[in-house]
Order: sequence, then C-alpha cells, then structure tokens
Amino acid sequence: MIVLKIFLFIYLFLGAVYATYIAIRGTNEWYWFPINLLFGPITAVYVIYTTYKGKKMRVDF
Repeated sequence: MIVLKIFLFIYLFLGAVYATYIAIRGTNEWYWFPINLLFGPITAVYVIYTTYKGKKMRVDF
C-alpha cells in the first residue's frame, strides 16, 4: 500500500508540474488545469516516446 501511495504522490507531483508549466505558457485555458493535472504525465510520456521514435507531432493551432 505504501508503494501505491508513493507512486500516486509522484504521479500527481509530475502532473502538477506539467499543468503549471502549461498554464504559465498560456497554451490552454484555465479550466484545462485539472485535466492536465490528471493526464499530464501520460501526455508527457507520449510526447517523449514519439520524439524518441522520430515521428512528427501534429499540432493544430
């Protein structure tokens, strides 16, 4: 159980760092902060993986 708590703490900490970074850069609206907090680490791992594989990320602005 302690391992799960440590994993959850690290996951939420990384999500908070990611969500704060996105909020400061101003690329998303303020209401995306909780979503970035929860799914930010998964998104970061996906971006790192696709960059490592040499694929181009699709960006729609």
